Amino acid sequence: MHGSRLYARADWKEAIRLVASGAVSVAPLVSRRIPLEALQRGMEEALGGGPVMKVLVEV
Repeated sequence: MHGSRLYARADWKEAIRLVASGAVSVAPLVSRRIPLEALQRGMEEALGGGPVMKVLVEV
């Protein structure tokens, strides 16, 4: 997980613990995975107003 300015460090630690333990699944939040080479297209899709929650960029 990479940071956010909206939550305290304790919130991030709890979120990581919940995901790592399997108590919370993040799979439904991931709209798609793209290779680094497709980053431009992925950004265009994410900014295009479609039903995109999160796009994971695989490096």
